[in-house]
Amino acid sequence: MAQGRWETTISGCNVWSDHPRQQVTVTWDGNCRRGKVEGKDGTLLWSFIEDGKLAEKRYHGDMDDGDMDGRGELVWPNGDRYMGEFSDGLKHGKGTYVWASGNRYEGEFVTGAIDGKSVYAWPNGDRYEGEFSKGLMHGYGEYIRADGNRYEGEFREGKVVR
Repeated sequence: MAQGRWETTISGCNVWSDHPRQQVTVTWDGNCRRGKVEGKDGTLLWSFIEDGKLAEKRYHGDMDDGDMDGRGELVWPNGDRYMGEFSDGLKHGKGTYVWASGNRYEGEFVTGAIDGKSVYAWPNGDRYEGEFSKGLMHGYGEYIRADGNRYEGEFREGKVVR
């Protein structure tokens, strides 16, 4: 598990929080086993104050031993969203991450990071299809610009290898 702490839901069930906050209220509408949130298809809601306003982070999906594990959807207060597979509270496996800005990533995640063969698209129409490592274009891929220009070849740490 990532750094964090255990939070107690209103119903008395414990859930792991990788980004603990002050004055947080946590609710869970699913099962509780051995004192921890557990089960399929439940909703977890963290309510807290951020920048002087009430904010919410919402997860709907599978939980195991107090952590997101299995399939689910996580929505952050800023509007970012992840739909896909989780393991021990981290994005892990196949998933789609959509930023509030309109950027979109569909593909593989490894222990929380964008990693593997995937597609990344920007709202302006640009698109990259290829390999990622640690969140950066890395390996073989094709970058296609909205105006039709394209580059196909090697990328290293987010940059074209020439």
